[in-house]
Amino acid sequence: MKVLTSRINNHAILVLVKIAASAVFLGRAWQFIIWDAPFRAFFWDESLMKGLVKFFGFSWSYYLENVATDKIIGNTIIACGIVLLFCALGVWILPRIKKMIKLLIIVGVFILLFLTFLLWKEHFFLFAQLIEYTLQWSTPLFLLYFFGKKEFSDRSIFLLKLAIALTFVGHGLYALGVYPIPGNFMVFVVRILGVSNEGAVQFLFWAGVLDMIVGIGVFLPWKWSKWIILYAVAWGLATTAARIWAHFFWEDIGFVFWRWMPETLFRFPHFIVPTCLWMILWLRAPLKKVEPGLQIHPPA
Repeated sequence: MKVLTSRINNHAILVLVKIAASAVFLGRAWQFIIWDAPFRAFFWDESLMKGLVKFFGFSWSYYLENVATDKIIGNTIIACGIVLLFCALGVWILPRIKKMIKLLIIVGVFILLFLTFLLWKEHFFLFAQLIEYTLQWSTPLFLLYFFGKKEFSDRSIFLLKLAIALTFVGHGLYALGVYPIPGNFMVFVVRILGVSNEGAVQFLFWAGVLDMIVGIGVFLPWKWSKWIILYAVAWGLATTAARIWAHFFWEDIGFVFWRWMPETLFRFPHFIVPTCLWMILWLRAPLKKVEPGLQIHPPA
């Protein structure tokens, strides 16, 4: 019975990781195809691209002013979005065409990593901006790592903890005011909680403190970390839902979902991965000692 229960729970964990990975790919695909991605921050950077442009015999001014350049960049963004869309679908057919889908997911991860670099560059290479995307690009890798395995190794558990810690610390550094607090953080708190700007700053400060506690607490022994991980699940879910919650208006419900659903989807790992970590550690936790004279009978 214990082995069967373990297998059922392992399967449930793998399904959750699939949901998280698929949501990241789908959310980013939605963003790339319908909205935009900051590829121009790279392709219009003179320090990075001037040498290559000159190699092909064009001047930098011609490259910038040519309409075809912007069109090529736009088509590249859409093409990457289509790849990510196929990745979102491929997550669910992984067992059937394993080698091909694995390669596709790896390509999708490279696109997510490139996006992480672009967003980091766009935000002046701030350390917090770099690490806050860790759960998003690493979740598909966890899926590939876990796939086909009967149990979760100490290394995989450590990597899960590290990804969670980096993501929460990245958010916490902004919330604490170590870096300028993003305007959307303030909007979410003011609209959802109905507090003033000063109240929002105070709320975010203590949220940042708790983020830092998560960053350390996930590495503590199970008897303490289980409560910290449960908090991470709850806070990750709240911050994911905040994208729609803060902008929700019944009269404009269609646009709200059209605009903010992708932002919600690619943050699914922020609560799903801590849930998976809690389940894995719970399965591995030693059973409590039985009191003398107390007998446990196996189920009939």
